[in-house]
Amino acid sequence: MTTVSLFQGTSTVLLNASLAWMTGAFFARNCLRNCSMSWCDKAMRRLDVSVLAAAGICITSSFCTLWAATAVMNDSPLWDARDALWTMLTMTHYGRAGLCGLVTLLGIGCAYLARDKLHDRRTYDSVVAALLLIFAFTRAIVSHAVHNGMFEVDVWLEWLHLLLIGLWAGGVMVSGWMVLPWPEISQKVEWRATTGFLNALSRSATIALVGIAATGAYNAYRGLGSLDNLSGNAYGRALTIKLWLVALAVGLGAFNRFIGFPAVVTPDSRAIPLPVAMHRLVFILRLESFVLLGVLIAAAALSGEAPPALS
Repeated sequence: MTTVSLFQGTSTVLLNASLAWMTGAFFARNCLRNCSMSWCDKAMRRLDVSVLAAAGICITSSFCTLWAATAVMNDSPLWDARDALWTMLTMTHYGRAGLCGLVTLLGIGCAYLARDKLHDRRTYDSVVAALLLIFAFTRAIVSHAVHNGMFEVDVWLEWLHLLLIGLWAGGVMVSGWMVLPWPEISQKVEWRATTGFLNALSRSATIALVGIAATGAYNAYRGLGSLDNLSGNAYGRALTIKLWLVALAVGLGAFNRFIGFPAVVTPDSRAIPLPVAMHRLVFILRLESFVLLGVLIAAAALSGEAPPALS
């Protein structure tokens, strides 16, 4: 692997992971918006700080992917490609989409910085949601899905797939690392807020998985063209690894869905003490987050390989 391809792949992974984190944080914030408990306020503050960090990482990694793309287009080392970067940004479809994405990310960062000055939180949420949707679209139109046109069905399905992956992976990540490690489980009133968040997480993950299965199957068919192409090429190998990782993540999610969540939200089903059940649930969520990070790495590898059906 060359320096340019390694640089491009690493940047794409960071971009995908930070986008997923921002999507998951947006979901978590909306779930906690009407919660007046003290632990909810602390979780919201942690989420806000993490989104600013994720936006910064996403901006940096987006710029790096554009720089790497310039080097690939010019068949030159990274440093030598710097003089052609502005030309690529303004004169190519990939560059203009990336430039639009950078502006969108700056808008997300500014929105979070100005959140405390907005009296109507619904306006703030609407702005952030719109910017996330736009940024995901800028990613979809530079993917393999744009082969038949920028506004064709393939692009919209890729856009939906990116959003659903972000909802699933991001929801798991922020829940396991930023929200659920510190909820109140001793007081009955505050525990109801915790169970409400858990139920929302379970529903969103289920909805996301159904959509991911449908859009992912279509994307795989579009890229492979035939099951025979699942082997013998780099694209097929990366897709196979991604599918195995998704299956493992689904298994971990199913454990929490049918064992982990009931053990903490349904009193009659508690075979183990509540604190132990809660720690187990968080541990599985964190383990699932690492597997989903592997899925994002495999997705980045897929984006760098030519699909057999389009070659």
